[in-house]
Amino acid sequence: MSSYNHIPINFQQAKLIEKDNAHYYETPSGEIFPSITTILQKTMSIEKKESLQNWKDKEVAAEYITSEASTIGTETHKLIENYINDVRQTDEVRLLTVAHFNNLIPFLQKIDDVHGTELRLYSDTMKLAGTSDCIAKYDGELSIIDYKTKRSNQKEEWMTDHFIQGTAYA
Repeated sequence: MSSYNHIPINFQQAKLIEKDNAHYYETPSGEIFPSITTILQKTMSIEKKESLQNWKDKEVAAEYITSEASTIGTETHKLIENYINDVRQTDEVRLLTVAHFNNLIPFLQKIDDVHGTELRLYSDTMKLAGTSDCIAKYDGELSIIDYKTKRSNQKEEWMTDHFIQGTAYA
């Protein structure tokens, strides 16, 4: 178990709506906004779409790899959320998920003054929304923290969408 200082943010969160394999959010005023990840997915470059399709065409186990990556990502997110919120983990998780989580502990120990986890944010100005994994101080700096689980280190040029996502949450 961990012990974080929690300083909750008091605001009305948006309500998540799943529709047509996309995420939308209903704001407290009743407006419906697409999620930033939905926007990024729908505006993906042709080159990126072709690259992903080429990988799927060449990789015999593409569906399995994609499914496993999604499951491990979801399980890891839940372990992190429970850890930060001092919730005892009772669900069974796979060994690879535990390994991912254990590798993240040194980074999680740099978090303090947690303002919230899984916060459903929205912008009336930009007309978009999304769920932030964590808003807290990281290494003393107020930060929007978004957990990513990857099988290998990522080149910075591959992470543009992640940077856009974090910027949208700000």
